[in-house]
Amino acid sequence: MPLSRISSAVVVADAQEPQCQEALAQAERFFSSMGIPVKLLFVRKENLDLLGRLKRKIRFDGGKQTSEDLLICLTSNPSFACRYEAVCSKSRFKIGRIQLRKD
Repeated sequence: MPLSRISSAVVVADAQEPQCQEALAQAERFFSSMGIPVKLLFVRKENLDLLGRLKRKIRFDGGKQTSEDLLICLTSNPSFACRYEAVCSKSRFKIGRIQLRKD
């Protein structure tokens, strides 16, 4: 998918990883410079529900599901929350630092 066809993006990062803030800031600057709305998601304990997923108020704007064209996962060792986002996201293009197994 060419970048020109991306209308919105979401970037997921683990708040415990070094340089998390810097990576998200760079992602936000990049997408802003391209005129693409971006949602930044931090995976940290207070953002998770009892099942280990990102809370709806964190993930969705006003509790409504949004549809992003691009999902970027910056975690090096994805937690359940990151895997859940990758599997359940309706993004047309998904990319991350590791390959998730099909099982």
